[in-house]
Formats: sequence, structure tokens, C-alpha cells
Amino acid sequence: MGAFTTYKASLKHFVEEARKRGGIPVLITPVQRRTFDAQGKITNSHGDYPEAVRQAAKEANVPIIDLNAMSTPLYEAGTGTIEAGFCSE
Repeated sequence: MGAFTTYKASLKHFVEEARKRGGIPVLITPVQRRTFDAQGKITNSHGDYPEAVRQAAKEANVPIIDLNAMSTPLYEAGTGTIEAGFCSE
């Protein structure tokens, strides 16, 4: 399964099927994984799949929640910030 071939085609198929049934589709990229390089920057562990979701959303004219882009600065901010973003006391 390639990101820009069968995966992207599957996403667009799911969008079409949701619309046929009266649904309002929204596509969501995967949240980053906490994998870092030596400089403390996020490494791309999802390959081309987040970009395939972005393209499918644009081509199918559906909203997108880009958790991949949103989680990068949070994870790169470092320990303490991450917990504050997800936990409340």
C-alpha cells in the first residue's frame, strides 16, 4: 500500500461513501510519534502518509485536522510542556 496510491484512493473512497450516506467527512493526519534526532527535532516516522491525507482532503474538498503538524512543536518544546498540554490537575 503506497501513501499516494492505494492509501489516498481509500481515503477518497471513504469520503465519497460518507457523503452518500449523509455524513460530513473530516480527515485527520496522524499525531507525531515521539522519535527525535540528535538535535531534539521530530523525525518523520510516518513517511508520506500525512501528506497523502492533506492531498486527499484538498482534492475531495473536505476539512482536515492536521494533528501531525500540530503535535510537532508541542513535542519539540520538551518535557514538562508535553505533560502540561495533555494533563490537568
